[in-house]
Amino acid sequence: SLFVATVSLSATFVGGGSGMASMIFEQCGIAWATILMVLVAILTDRSLLLLCLCARRAGVGTIGDIVRASFGDWAAIGTTWAIFFFLFSACGGFIFLLDRFCKFY
Repeated sequence: SLFVATVSLSATFVGGGSGMASMIFEQCGIAWATILMVLVAILTDRSLLLLCLCARRAGVGTIGDIVRASFGDWAAIGTTWAIFFFLFSACGGFIFLLDRFCKFY
């Protein structure tokens, strides 16, 4: 369905890798998938610009330091754990996709 394909496309760009992009284009259609890709690219660009602006104004260099300067130590610890779990999940999703589409046995 269109909803499932849209969620899959979003998950692909968030951390699953672009290995399933061709399947998503097939399920969504080229127009809808292209619109979503452009939207994700714009949102990613804006979020990175916002992070750079925050870092420049706070005089710090890392995401943890930005959060610490804005919200305190506990928020910095929470952000560190959130990034860890996000990367851990992204790696797990990549391994799942690799196992699903590349059978080595």
